[in-house]
Amino acid sequence: MMTPCGYEPDPVDDYSDAQLSKHMSRIFDKKILEQGQNSRLTDLSAAYMSKRYFSYEELHDTILAIELARSINVRTPRVRRTVQVEDFYECIFDRVQGVNLMDAWIGLGWISTIRLAFQLRWMIRNMRSHRSPTAGSLGTGIVRTFWMEDMYGIPLRVSSYTIMSLVNFWYNVGSFTKESKKTKEQHQTTCEGPLKLSQPLVFTHHDLAPRNLMIDSAGDLNIVDWDFAGWYPPFFEHAGMYNFWPQQSWGWTGVLRWKLFTWIATGFYSKEKHVLSNGQRKSIRFPAARRFNIQAGVTPATEPVEE
Repeated sequence: MMTPCGYEPDPVDDYSDAQLSKHMSRIFDKKILEQGQNSRLTDLSAAYMSKRYFSYEELHDTILAIELARSINVRTPRVRRTVQVEDFYECIFDRVQGVNLMDAWIGLGWISTIRLAFQLRWMIRNMRSHRSPTAGSLGTGIVRTFWMEDMYGIPLRVSSYTIMSLVNFWYNVGSFTKESKKTKEQHQTTCEGPLKLSQPLVFTHHDLAPRNLMIDSAGDLNIVDWDFAGWYPPFFEHAGMYNFWPQQSWGWTGVLRWKLFTWIATGFYSKEKHVLSNGQRKSIRFPAARRFNIQAGVTPATEPVEE
């Protein structure tokens, strides 16, 4: 077959897995030499990008999330190939020809903000129409969340009741010393509010900060980076849109537009966001504080708890 005049082969399209693995390894070595860093995201060509994963399970969970998103008409780059490079796994996907929302935000007006917000609202509504009886990622069921990080871990595929118990626990938790003095009944009460224990678990991106939203060449919004995606209560999506520090150049009008953007896209969850944010700070400050709640049999764990 004749090659079209001017055609330049792309390794992603034409190389075997072994050839592509060697090619990408050379790209990574060159990047380290020139930039002094080895980030997970790599520009492969004008058409493709790649992201590194440290386990096949993490890669598989991400691909399942992307496939589900695309099947329900959520705009997100298509995964083209996966390849193992040394001890890592690379996920190769289409490059979004456009600009990151973080960089574009300062130049957007109110009308563009509202238009893009309703695009995201439509995509999130489609995602929320898909539910699961258990929380966590789509494949392994691992609960990958930055809202509740402690020493003891969260078991696979826990129920909504367990997720909400943990959310309430971290909001109400006191110091390590205070937790050690509670009775079993007090430990139970710690997990019962302020948020309802009965919440649906919906398909959630989990990290819709502006760095993970792209405006393509047609002016439409695209969602990227599905590493934290899974089944979570609806308010996780709203809270995740604040998982970043606004650029100083945004000013107060930029921050106000972002609040409007999140409200239109996800709904009003100010109380729930407050609970998650406060709980996150406490889980970082007191990572071992759940020990006594686990010993009381109120919340589960994956790591052993010393008596």
